Amino acid sequence: MRLSHSFQNQKDTAFGETVRERVSVYLKEKHIQPNATSGMVLKTVSLFLSYLGIYVLLLLKASESVVLLFACFGCLGILLGVIGMNIMHDKVHGAYAKKPIWNFLLEIPILFIGLESKIWYIEHNVLHHNFTNVEGIDHDIHHRFVFRFSENQPKRWIHRFQFVYAPFIYGLLLFEWLTVKDFIKVVQYKKRGLIATKREAVQLILQIFIKKLFFHSIFLLVPLVMIELNPWLIAGGYAFMLVCGGFFMTMVFQLAHIVPSVKFVASHEVDIPENWYVHQLQTTSNFAVGNRFVTEAIGGLNYQIEHHLFPSMCHVHYPEIAPIVQQTCEEFGLPYHQLPTVKAAVKGHFTVLKNLGN
Repeated sequence: MRLSHSFQNQKDTAFGETVRERVSVYLKEKHIQPNATSGMVLKTVSLFLSYLGIYVLLLLKASESVVLLFACFGCLGILLGVIGMNIMHDKVHGAYAKKPIWNFLLEIPILFIGLESKIWYIEHNVLHHNFTNVEGIDHDIHHRFVFRFSENQPKRWIHRFQFVYAPFIYGLLLFEWLTVKDFIKVVQYKKRGLIATKREAVQLILQIFIKKLFFHSIFLLVPLVMIELNPWLIAGGYAFMLVCGGFFMTMVFQLAHIVPSVKFVASHEVDIPENWYVHQLQTTSNFAVGNRFVTEAIGGLNYQIEHHLFPSMCHVHYPEIAPIVQQTCEEFGLPYHQLPTVKAAVKGHFTVLKNLGN
């Protein structure tokens, strides 16, 4: 399928060529492979075992305390997001490993977070990365009536309050994602030609159904059977898990693309005047790059510029190549947007929401 928007990729090509060459030379000099390191493998195993460990604790001990019940479900929600951003994200980008056996094994932790790699690949890799902040293509800035994420989107009276209600709606992300979203996307992507055949679409729907059934059975039905507490409390704990994970994941992605200074492209601007590399710099922002804990927790997604320029590189390498990217941007007089802390990025995001609603 050919999407209607296009970049001027024959224009100002020097930056893209230079930054890729410099990063390539650096990796060769340091004998660094762009895929996952042994430390990343250890991180993967540790995250998945922690996730399973808290789940076992939930089943065995939560009957003794409502506080423990909600604490376990809350931790599971956060870890769901951490696994999604560290493991699934790198795997779907082809950044974790090249060998098929590794990518097959990585589907195991992904199965336990209830998400579908194929749909994520289309929505994130194909649409978001190729057309970042382009209205009508990039789902990450889809306004869903209740939001106004850019000047290009219609303003409604309700948007004056969006900076207040946004956190509550962000928390609903996983309710949609773990129920109807992937099924709806299969239908949409088949119509747009992003899923080639009807047979492939039907197989994908069946695959998604099995995965969702597995997830809901493990995290809702099994606790309902094994935990000796009021079923409504258990269901409430499960909902709390999804709220924690949904809010966490949504905020991370919003802080990279819906903050002051980044650019948005209207749906009618089919001929984007910049080449793809420059467009990525204009529409993307880093945050809290000096905070190692943040970097480890969210899979290097605070280095969004490096990720968008080098999406097939494992996130553990972003801190090393960031100075090269920043220096090259400065030499070419191109923007390198970044906010110093998570707090500054959160403030910037909600300032954008407030200003767009007024």
